Amino acid sequence: YYRAPGSFVETLVLQLTLPIFALALYASLVFTYGGALVFTRLLHRTHDSFASALASLARSHRFLAAAERSLGAFIATLDAMYTMLALKTFSLFHCRDLDEGVQVLYIYPALQCWSSDHLSLLPLACISMLVYVIGIPVLFYTLLKLAAKSKALRDGSAGLRLGSLYLRYDQTYWWFELLVLFRKFMAVAVVAFATKYTLLQSALLLLVLFAAIVVQDYARPYLRPIVNLLDFVLLLAAHLVLLLAIIYNSAFQESTQYTACDDENITAANITCQLNEYERNAAALTMDIATWCIFGVLLVAFFGSSLVIYYQIQQLLYRIALEGDERAFELDAKLTKLRALYERVLAPKWHWTAGEWLRISNDSERDYFKHLLSQLDQHYQDWLDRQALFRLPST
Repeated sequence: YYRAPGSFVETLVLQLTLPIFALALYASLVFTYGGALVFTRLLHRTHDSFASALASLARSHRFLAAAERSLGAFIATLDAMYTMLALKTFSLFHCRDLDEGVQVLYIYPALQCWSSDHLSLLPLACISMLVYVIGIPVLFYTLLKLAAKSKALRDGSAGLRLGSLYLRYDQTYWWFELLVLFRKFMAVAVVAFATKYTLLQSALLLLVLFAAIVVQDYARPYLRPIVNLLDFVLLLAAHLVLLLAIIYNSAFQESTQYTACDDENITAANITCQLNEYERNAAALTMDIATWCIFGVLLVAFFGSSLVIYYQIQQLLYRIALEGDERAFELDAKLTKLRALYERVLAPKWHWTAGEWLRISNDSERDYFKHLLSQLDQHYQDWLDRQALFRLPST
């Protein structure tokens, strides 16, 4: 029965309550850490009473940072679960027709739609639709908008709790994760409700992916160019794989229309079958080409992703290795002046790249870089002076 342990209903309820379990887990970690801090302070007798030790947590930077990290982890978990939650929610409204006008649930055909058992699940589906499918994007937009108004996004103070939503993007595209959520919403809606019409479903998915490719190539929202390139390549790969899958399915449907020929008997049907041999071979060849093209696209996407991951790991290891040299970099007067110069001349998104390059460059390269930045700064100042001169009122 579908309500038995491990059944459809139990699995569905477990999947839809995963965010609640995640919230309880992160909250318990925060409370445990806060309790450990209170116990440590009472043990070392830094506070006279439990109430004073508990009140000191509100002023503890370590506890507040831990709470913000837990909140940030929960927000990242919601972001990662959004596709699954939306798909499970939509699936409870998707029915398919059987013989004699009977409708069953698409993901669980043993359950008849609009029966008492199905109606008992609809309140859960409606709550999930409001809280997850609509509520998560609204929550993210509200948090990001409030942080943007208070300039917490610009100064980085919101990084611990909202970093998974905006830190990888340029500051002008702090809202881009909401657009990614909308893309996931559209794709899940097409997959969930257009299963009866395969060609329409594929065409709508192609339209969603094409729009995502155009927006990504126009905006290029990520801070690092290599990540923009990777996102573009992966979206293009998904678009090509879906297009090749449509071609493969069309060729497969074409090949199943023909039957094997009987070479022994010369009949009108056999002659017609022989005439269709070329179409059957062409369909089989098209299927083979589409299959190999799909493997090729996936291989290129995997290779490109591996290169980017390798590059990011190398950058991380390099930054870790240079952490000990940071103080020496700060104390070097020449490097400090050069840093102030490129921070004044270059755009903010290139500051990190320029700083990394300074650490690995030699003296002659730094002198040339300083000369180039000085020329750019001088030309810009001259342009500002000319603009100010043109604005002077005539006498």
